Amino acid sequence: MQLVSPSPLYKDSFLESVKGIVADGNVHFLRTAIDENNFQKYCDTLIGYKHGIGLPEEYVNETVLWLLDGNEHIGNLSLRHELTEHLLKIGGHIGYIIAPKHRGKGYGTKILALGLKEAAKLGMEKVLVTCDKTNTASAKIIEKNGGVLENEVADELQAMILSQADGFIYESIPIEQALNTARELASLTTPGPVLLLDHSDNVMSGGPCDTTDILESALQFGLSNIVAGPIADPETVQKLIQVGLNQPVEIELGNKSGWTYRGVRKQPLKLTGVVKAISDGKIKVTGPIFNGSILNMGPSVLFETNESQIVISSERVEPYDIAVMTSLGIELQSKTYVLLKSRMYCRPVFFPFSKGFVECDSDQGGPTSSNYDWFDIQHIRRPIYPLDVKNLA
Repeated sequence: MQLVSPSPLYKDSFLESVKGIVADGNVHFLRTAIDENNFQKYCDTLIGYKHGIGLPEEYVNETVLWLLDGNEHIGNLSLRHELTEHLLKIGGHIGYIIAPKHRGKGYGTKILALGLKEAAKLGMEKVLVTCDKTNTASAKIIEKNGGVLENEVADELQAMILSQADGFIYESIPIEQALNTARELASLTTPGPVLLLDHSDNVMSGGPCDTTDILESALQFGLSNIVAGPIADPETVQKLIQVGLNQPVEIELGNKSGWTYRGVRKQPLKLTGVVKAISDGKIKVTGPIFNGSILNMGPSVLFETNESQIVISSERVEPYDIAVMTSLGIELQSKTYVLLKSRMYCRPVFFPFSKGFVECDSDQGGPTSSNYDWFDIQHIRRPIYPLDVKNLA
């Protein structure tokens, strides 16, 4: 077992780890975007951080190393050469992460032990390693490597977080205001569609991707030449496959996952149109992220109405490749609006050819909405920020 500098020799194993770590909600360790077509550049960028080359803003020089067991990538370690005021409280000299599938096997203890040896090579006599007070697993790893409690900064951190609390909160705007902005962007002479990003129901925020609030609002607002999706509705997909191509049909789209609005269940969106394309939904990703992987939408159809084209999939998928739409024959550049069940991972893919974007949150809430009043929140202590701002003032 060893720590090595980032190298294309371990590309496949590293990318496999990335999938698990990102799915687990950790993206900060990537530091910079991965270009799978030029993986050497990604590795060189990470190696350059050791010398202060290309560092992200507010970062200090750091040595980035990968833990290998044989030729298999296990995890990442960052060894920071100095401490800022922030790193004294959160981060410390050494940060590490183990891919989820390798956790619970003692690799955390090993990567820290090897990291301490690397720190010694840099002349560090004392090394600060931090962890959350409730993270007993990390605390045990630190103790196994000879760590002793330096201090606890919970109260100080709490004060710091509360002083910056407003910066952690996403403020939704009314959907009418969002769609007005979208219409203004669409009137610009620059080429490309306007992206409507569904903040109220998207994949990586944990949504079922079957609510139709934003699509329904856009249609009611009079927007046209829209392509939307992928909306996950396997029941409707099977019905449309049986109907076949170019046959007029009425469907009841989405809202089948059970999401309720203050106890009232939203009804499916009724639409009339025709099926223009049918697909098995299997896509080989061409980048710029997760290049070469297979994205599986399950059986999927392109449903067309007078105002819109809608990609309806059997599986909920993050649209991190334009093929979620183009594989069904959609010409994205000819569209005025592209409504995506995504907020973040669509950006490196769709932003380059769009004229702008608007984040859209439903006025009636949604599974991943920031309109908290629509959630029936239970079993937590109150008052709590941001639900009870007035009581905490």
